Amino acid sequence: GALTIKAGSRNILVSGNAVTGISTNGIVVGGRTGPKLRPRSGFEGFEAADVRVFGNRIENVGKVPLAFLGARNSQAWSNLLSGSPGSPTLMVTDNLPVQGSRRIQSSDIRTWDNRHVTTGKKVRIDPGAVNIAIDDSGTNRWNMVTGPDVAAFKP
Repeated sequence: GALTIKAGSRNILVSGNAVTGISTNGIVVGGRTGPKLRPRSGFEGFEAADVRVFGNRIENVGKVPLAFLGARNSQAWSNLLSGSPGSPTLMVTDNLPVQGSRRIQSSDIRTWDNRHVTTGKKVRIDPGAVNIAIDDSGTNRWNMVTGPDVAAFKP
C-alpha cells in the first residue's frame, strides 16, 4: 500500500493524509512480514496493533482504500474511502502470510463514520476475523462478531 503499518507496529496514529491516484492499496494496517523481518520480542502475534486511522482522504486508488491484514485492536473513523470498482472500500482479513511466516487473523477491529464511495462491495470480511464492528455511513450499521467458520460480505 501507499502507507503500510506492519512488522509488529504498535500504538500508531494515521491522520490527515491524502492518498490519491495510485495503482495499489491505500492505507494498510498490518501486512505480510516475512521471516527475515520478524518483530522483536513482545511484538509477535500481530502485524499491527492499537492503530488509529482517522480523518484521511483515500481516493482513486487502484485496489482497496483501507485494509486490515493481521491487525489487532485497531480503529478507523471519519475517512473518505474511494477505490477501484472491483475492490471493496474496506477489507478485514488475515495477513496473507508469505512462505515461512504464520497466519495471523485480524481481531477487535472497529470502524465508524467512514464515507464509502463505490459502485461495488463496500466491506469485505474474510473467515477467521474475530470481533469486527462496522458502523459506517452506507453500510447500514453492520455489526457482527465473526469467527473461523463465518465469511461475511456486505454489499
